[in-house]
Amino acid sequence: MKKIVLILALAALSAVSCTSGKDDAKPGRKVGEVYVTAQSGAKTVLVSLEGLWRVVPQENWMSTDVNGREGEGAFTVYYGSNESDFVQTNATRRGAIVLRSLKTMVSDTLYIIQQGTPDGTEYASAPQDSYVEFVDTPLTRVEALYANIQGCTDIQEVSGMVNASSAQLFFLIWEDELAAAFEAEHADDWASLVRNGGLLIVNKSGLPAGASLSGAFPASLSQEIDGICWQVADFDEDATALPQLMSLLEGGFNRPGAGAKWVIGGSFYYYSVMEAGYPQTPSWYPSNPDDDAFLADIYAQTNNLTDCIWMSQRGYNPSYTSGDRSWRADYVYASNQVWNAAVDVRLTDAPLSGVAHKAVRLTIKY
Repeated sequence: MKKIVLILALAALSAVSCTSGKDDAKPGRKVGEVYVTAQSGAKTVLVSLEGLWRVVPQENWMSTDVNGREGEGAFTVYYGSNESDFVQTNATRRGAIVLRSLKTMVSDTLYIIQQGTPDGTEYASAPQDSYVEFVDTPLTRVEALYANIQGCTDIQEVSGMVNASSAQLFFLIWEDELAAAFEAEHADDWASLVRNGGLLIVNKSGLPAGASLSGAFPASLSQEIDGICWQVADFDEDATALPQLMSLLEGGFNRPGAGAKWVIGGSFYYYSVMEAGYPQTPSWYPSNPDDDAFLADIYAQTNNLTDCIWMSQRGYNPSYTSGDRSWRADYVYASNQVWNAAVDVRLTDAPLSGVAHKAVRLTIKY
């Protein structure tokens, strides 16, 4: 009797094992990649499958409104914020959503790519499978170039750079007379061109541009373009930096009613407190965070401005050489809302002959 019971038990286990193997989901394929910005949000996905299907997020920063449907249907995936600031730096992340057909037991995967701190790669949605559809809402992509081009005397060379560049916005620092001649020659060539002394803002994008605002100490020029205030400034290298920065922010970013979306850049000639202490940082560079040489940079940060170059590049990033010293004299700061729309930030070689400064290229999507 015991032998018969044992045989029946083994047979039952075998049957369960076979049934379990039959019901196990089979691996499928990638059915698409959806790119989303760093801000929290939601995306609706349409699914067309025969029979019942299930949807299962694999990451704790994603959730769905339903766990599945039958036949043609839709689900909404909700994703949390991946925004970064000076204290919290979040990398671009990739999360999986498993789509499982209960008829075929095939499990396919849809990926959500959420933007984080720029890492040198510009991400985008990838083609999707025929049974999965999502509305890939077009984002506005703006590429801006901040460049101190003092030392270049060829107006045609500058014109060629603007026309040939993939950038749509240019924030240029130049000698006054050359900038004036450039403005006279190209006043009607692009969507807009504004000038204050040797400062120029060139808009090739066609995005709506508002009135410009000029400042004298330090020399500055700002313009709102599609809801973002862009500002370029040229500090006096021989004067104390902190009063110049305070004046710049009080006349723009910090003035009442100024709005929350700002990009502020140019040649400021002070030292970055964040670039001290790296192996490649030269011995002459101040090493004490309390050094007065860092007061202007610290002031910018305490005013909730993010140093786009350091946040994306880290390390020691010289952009200018004077005498036997090279350091980063050029900055691009962004307010939180703009910084978290950044998808690429990089220093580039001097764009024109005779120029001593590297340029800064900032690309945002919003």
